[in-house]
Amino acid sequence: MYSDKVELDNSIIEADCTTSTIIRKSDNKDCILVKYNHRSACKSIPADLDFIDTLSHEAGHVALDLYDHMRQQVCNCSPEPFCYLLGWVSQCIYKTLKNK
Repeated sequence: MYSDKVELDNSIIEADCTTSTIIRKSDNKDCILVKYNHRSACKSIPADLDFIDTLSHEAGHVALDLYDHMRQQVCNCSPEPFCYLLGWVSQCIYKTLKNK
């Protein structure tokens, strides 16, 4: 997998949590990969501030990467679309971790 034309190596992959824009090898499509490396936490999904902080941080990266991919900017005068996208991405990350 590649992120921003750089091959993902162990220093990136083994971090606590990473968000990378990648090219999926199976179909050569652009994707955004969020990797959370606390597998033991995925079974019970902790309701602590560290988890919420990490989830929202990575969701922010995903939302900003999507805006960048669409060549759009977050508009301070009307941030609602970005905020809805951020909430949706947060839900997707949470649901994915909960199902692992």
